[in-house]
Amino acid sequence: RTQELAFSQAQIGALFERSPLAISTASLDGQILSANATMALMFGHSEDELIAANMTDLFLDQGYRKEIVNRLRSEKIVHTLGQQLRRNDGSVFYANIAENILERETQEVILSVFDDITDLMAAEQVLKEKDQAAAVAAERNRIASELHDSVTQSLYSASLIAEAVPKYWQQQPEEAAEDLEKLRLLTQGAQAEMRTLLLELRPGELADRNLSELLIHLTDALSTRTALPISLTVVGDCRLSTQVQIACYRITQEALNNIIKHSRANRAWVNLKCEQDRVMLRISDDGRGFDPESRQFHQMGLQIMRERAEAIGADLTIESQPGQLTEVSVVWQAAE
Repeated sequence: RTQELAFSQAQIGALFERSPLAISTASLDGQILSANATMALMFGHSEDELIAANMTDLFLDQGYRKEIVNRLRSEKIVHTLGQQLRRNDGSVFYANIAENILERETQEVILSVFDDITDLMAAEQVLKEKDQAAAVAAERNRIASELHDSVTQSLYSASLIAEAVPKYWQQQPEEAAEDLEKLRLLTQGAQAEMRTLLLELRPGELADRNLSELLIHLTDALSTRTALPISLTVVGDCRLSTQVQIACYRITQEALNNIIKHSRANRAWVNLKCEQDRVMLRISDDGRGFDPESRQFHQMGLQIMRERAEAIGADLTIESQPGQLTEVSVVWQAAE
């Protein structure tokens, strides 16, 4: 039995020293009692220097150790993710830590296991920045496309009319008057479109404005540019969180763009009803309809709208059939 115990202790000692994870034991007041070579390498200390140190000095958050000791009194094991630690040279790194209290002879000690995740976090940050850059580039491309498709073409048409009207004003006054009305509508539409695009270029504007105000800008701009009558009805005071407001705005924008591009509708409706902790949004049209299960519809922005709805915990439904009315409904309920 003595030999077996000695063999087990030797195995534990070998595991402690050869572990790729940093391992240490410390008293409840933080005095380090033992540390393996991996821990010495991770913190840039010699093993003797670590033994002479206090665990609290290794943490950027000096109050962390007191909190852990208190938690370990009631929990068997405590996991901390992404804790900031300090190396001997003063540099900071991140580690996941698992800790528990052990009985060691007549003393309680804290066993700590550290896993350096600094490189992993750096890689995740690079991927996050790439995703953000890709999202920004996609949004810029969308706005550039909107400018080309709407504002630029409207202003070009307006310039042609403005150039032509003076030439036949005296001979054809009725046609000239009609063209002046077209000119007014074109410039009005370009102005509304520019207001909407300027709002989208400033993310803070989408958060600061009331949702009903944002939808007024959006429907006015699209209706004027496309000559599609869009009726907007708002019931209630729609003061929402930034995330919910932007999601509702983007879903409405995507649904209306689909109507303009694909539905051949004569009219569209946007109905927004805001109650306490609840929002109901409905976008409908009298176009040709479609099969929501078809692959073609998935290419028309369903996935984009669904992802935005899921991001805020809202329910999104699509009701349509070929040759019938189409309705996109979003219902958001605040979590209890």
